[in-house]
Amino acid sequence: MNHAKRKNLMTSLSLLLLFSGSIPLQAQELKLDEFARQSRRITANFTAIIIRRCELEVESIGLFAATEVCKITAPQAYYEYSIKNNIILKLVSLNPRNVVTGHADAWEQAGLQKIQKMLKNGRQAKEIEIVELVPEPAETYYRYMSPMIATPFCLKCHGTEKDISQEAVSSIKLFYPNDKSIGYHLGDLMGAVSIKKVYNPLNEK
Repeated sequence: MNHAKRKNLMTSLSLLLLFSGSIPLQAQELKLDEFARQSRRITANFTAIIIRRCELEVESIGLFAATEVCKITAPQAYYEYSIKNNIILKLVSLNPRNVVTGHADAWEQAGLQKIQKMLKNGRQAKEIEIVELVPEPAETYYRYMSPMIATPFCLKCHGTEKDISQEAVSSIKLFYPNDKSIGYHLGDLMGAVSIKKVYNPLNEK
């Protein structure tokens, strides 16, 4: 892939994130319901941006090179949103493509299993979220999860053998040798947006 073209693409995508209009979580602590409202807004904005980012990469440089760029730009997006909103934001899965950034912790694994059960019981993905106050050894945290569902575009790189092109297969093997994120069908649960924020009861109203 042309170095200048990749650099220009990554610069454009960073600017897209910077001016995306996400709503920051304020420095003061929030009630749980307010945290949930803030998290919904951030999730909706982040999801739209990350999908558009993937589309731009595929349109501009093709599936093979886009897989390489995604390995760099996706973690960058998580970091930028986390810093901007004073949170920890990740995309997590029980079958992650990037086993470092996409690994689900114990709470997230349990949450993904709950979401899977709710979907099997007929709940709509847009109606599902998990919001809890979770004590951990070092801190207590607000925790939030919202499902990520497989779309036709997702299946280009995460679907079954009939959905994924040889170009995508080759790039995934090269850039993600430990990949587990394939074999999905339209509407399957792929993972979730996970948001985590430190809770400080001294600032609660």
